[in-house]
Amino acid sequence: MNKITLIVIAIGWGVCAQCDYSIALTNMIDGLQRPHGTLDAAFTNQLVVYAEELTNVSQSANVNLVRAISLADIAEEDVNGDEMLPPAIAICSNILNSTELPSAAWQKGVAGIVMTGINTFEGKRSNACSSATNVTVLSSHNISLEEDLRLWNSIASHLDVEGLSVQDAVRCYAAIALLNDNPSCGVSSYTNGLPESILIKIREFCE
Repeated sequence: MNKITLIVIAIGWGVCAQCDYSIALTNMIDGLQRPHGTLDAAFTNQLVVYAEELTNVSQSANVNLVRAISLADIAEEDVNGDEMLPPAIAICSNILNSTELPSAAWQKGVAGIVMTGINTFEGKRSNACSSATNVTVLSSHNISLEEDLRLWNSIASHLDVEGLSVQDAVRCYAAIALLNDNPSCGVSSYTNGLPESILIKIREFCE
């Protein structure tokens, strides 16, 4: 086999890999935006396949984030869905502790948000505070989304923080977790600069 053939094959594999993620991205955005889209077990199962097939660390983390969100959604809606929470927490923990992702990776911020939501749902207020405040360090970083912007926008809308940056979404969830644990605690360091529409949601959640 000559060098030209090898180069053509290599390019072909690269194109296929990109196409695979393009399909995965389209399906993830559709699932997040479609009513009850993340509650479909077939959707979650497909995400498992995507995560196993993708070799790009960032892309695989993106898929696993959406998978964790899907599992958490199923647990919240299904009376028998509690078994979905341990794998969702494990996914978030793996992303947060990943040494392959940059320390200020946006995926780590979202993993912290999802874990905070799960802990809050389970009534584990102390754990929710810890998972939220542990990732607030990301709010001081300049997080670049680049090609992941479309996915983040869909995730933000799904998590009811539409229009926020990852950093501000982290601060929002930290404020909610802290107020849920102690309504009288001060959270101005987390809420300063957040839009009024988000401040209203924070107050409504804690009432």
